[in-house]
Amino acid sequence: MSDYITLKPYMYDSYVPEGFKTAEGITSVPEEAISYDVSLTYQIIDNELFLHLAPNKKWLEDSNRVYPITIDPTIVRIQSSDDVEDPNIRRGFPTQTGGNDLEIGGGASSGNVIRSLLKFDLSAIPVNASIESSSLNLWFFIY
Repeated sequence: MSDYITLKPYMYDSYVPEGFKTAEGITSVPEEAISYDVSLTYQIIDNELFLHLAPNKKWLEDSNRVYPITIDPTIVRIQSSDDVEDPNIRRGFPTQTGGNDLEIGGGASSGNVIRSLLKFDLSAIPVNASIESSSLNLWFFIY
C-alpha cells in the first residue's frame, strides 16, 4: 500500500459577499463561507484505503448556507524513490545513461551537454482519474 498525507479537510459554501474579488483560474473562498468542522477517518480494507468524511450537520443545515457546498479533503500520495527513474544523458556519450541515484543536474563541459530526465510510475492513478492539480519541486545545489 502506498503512503499518503492528508491535510485537515474543510468545506465551503457558495456565498460570495458583495465586492469580493476573484481571479480566473484561481479558487478564492471568502472567510465567511469556510468551515473546518469536518472530521476525517480512514479504514484499510483488502489493501484499499477508504476515507470517511463527516461534515458538521449544524453547519450544513444553517439557514444562511448557500448551496452547492464543496468539501475538500486534500490527499497526497507519497511516491517512494523506487518509483522514480532519473538517468542523465550526455552529448559526449550518446549510447550511455548516468545512474539512477536520485541525482539530477545539467551543464556543459567541453561541449559535453548533460541533461537529466525524470520518469514517474503513474500506474497507481486510475485510468479515468481527473487530476485537479499537481506540483513538483526540484532544488539545484552546487557542491
